[in-house]
Amino acid sequence: MKNPDDPTKAINTRLLRRMQRAILKWPAHFNINRWGGGFRWTPQTKTAPDCGMAACLAGWAVALGRPGGITRQIHIYGTAVTVLGLTHPQATDLFSSVGSRYGPAFSPRQAVARIDRFLAAMRKPG
Repeated sequence: MKNPDDPTKAINTRLLRRMQRAILKWPAHFNINRWGGGFRWTPQTKTAPDCGMAACLAGWAVALGRPGGITRQIHIYGTAVTVLGLTHPQATDLFSSVGSRYGPAFSPRQAVARIDRFLAAMRKPG
């Protein structure tokens, strides 16, 4: 979907939907307050992380959307912005642990609902 706030970008709706499925499948590995440091998961593993770590929305975006997953050499927020095709204000609102116009995201179900509300808002004209 074209990004309504920046026509040079496309919002990666497929990745956002994959994030929702993964968060619901492995709810113990979602934590809005953790970027994902130490999170050893890549799209190639296709199984739950066994490290006991959890990641927030930005962390899951990177884990699923970047071929190498999360590594120490990357900046999670900046990489998530890129792989999702977001502007910085959109990402700040979507990833926020303290409040968002798209609702709370303290539980996996709330995080999934936040993504739904974000996508609905991006589809609305003007």
